[in-house]
Amino acid sequence: KQYLLLVLLQQIAWQGRGGGGGGVLGQVLYGAFIDTNSPASNFEADARRKVSVELSYVDWDGNALNITYLEHNRQNGKMSMITWQPSLGANTLSQILSGSLDYYIISWATSANSWGKPWFLRFAHEMNGNWYDWSENHNGNQPGQYVLAWVHVWNIFNKYANNQVTFVWCPNVIFTGTAALSEVYPGDKYVDWIGMDGYNWGTEGGNEWSSFSAVFSDTYAQLSSLTSKPMWIGEMASSETGGDKGAWISDAYSQILNNFKHIKGVNWFNINKEQPWYIESSASASSSFASVINNGMFTTNYYQNLPKGKIYPPTS
Repeated sequence: KQYLLLVLLQQIAWQGRGGGGGGVLGQVLYGAFIDTNSPASNFEADARRKVSVELSYVDWDGNALNITYLEHNRQNGKMSMITWQPSLGANTLSQILSGSLDYYIISWATSANSWGKPWFLRFAHEMNGNWYDWSENHNGNQPGQYVLAWVHVWNIFNKYANNQVTFVWCPNVIFTGTAALSEVYPGDKYVDWIGMDGYNWGTEGGNEWSSFSAVFSDTYAQLSSLTSKPMWIGEMASSETGGDKGAWISDAYSQILNNFKHIKGVNWFNINKEQPWYIESSASASSSFASVINNGMFTTNYYQNLPKGKIYPPTS
């Protein structure tokens, strides 16, 4: 009953939205990571639509939870998704499990409780790979420690944050050598949303041009069999090299709506990093993105009045 009441309250809040949504509620949360060297307004102008979720990254190097940032996003109708990265060097998971960093975790949880508004926490993402300090079976980490570390962090937030934080568990898309998803999934009790990160790397470096379905289908199927939790694409983007990026974008967002029904949120990774992932890499990419993201099925910035508690998927 409590769950249904929270969902109803969120739907009422969404219907009472106050920002450029074009009059349509939308079925999928529209989010993005926007290069911090460029104002979010530039991306939103190019996309011709304001995001409903802004993705960011924070390392465990003493950074406090930035309430000013969270509140700024809220006042502009956006929810925040913070990717919290425990970059602690060797034996990262053992360090978390030792309890020596509990004071830091508690500081975030108590700050979240004091602020009293909902936001997404994407903790220790892409754990099934081997490129982060917290990766399972790498960097001195032992089998089973990732789940224990996740539960350790979740328990602290459960005690101190008063249900204000929505936990997103987000592996990388699977490929040869990644850890089995079932081995690193903490369990439904400790996860609110699941996710997956994936990219079309194009033909550079010996890669092959890969459609949205080629990138995500296998992982989507495994995740869907693992749990019924709502799903994010935590990070997504395409190369320009070896194919038509504009067409890739159009197909990707259409596939999400038509053939990947468990996906209820998607973040575009808008930055020139390993490749020019940003939509402004070509006129075709920018135009295609703006066209598909404004088709009435994706949310925008009408979340300033979202009620306390966990964040649930939108319904049209």
